[in-house]
Amino acid sequence: MSHIITEYLDIDKDKCTACGECIDECPNQVLKIVGFKFIIQHKHVKVVRSIDCTGCLSCLEVCSEGAITSVL
Repeated sequence: MSHIITEYLDIDKDKCTACGECIDECPNQVLKIVGFKFIIQHKHVKVVRSIDCTGCLSCLEVCSEGAITSVL
């Protein structure tokens, strides 16, 4: 699956460059950079505490790659 979908967000793992801007912007610290053990070149952002996501969409506003979209 190339998308991480929550109640508020859709993160396209193929577009995400793991720059970390969304992590810095998230007031609830629900995002984290993850990667694959054997594929060092591919890291992406994942929602690690979806229950704490309030849907403020500040992560979407700072994503320069367009990897985060709203599902609302």
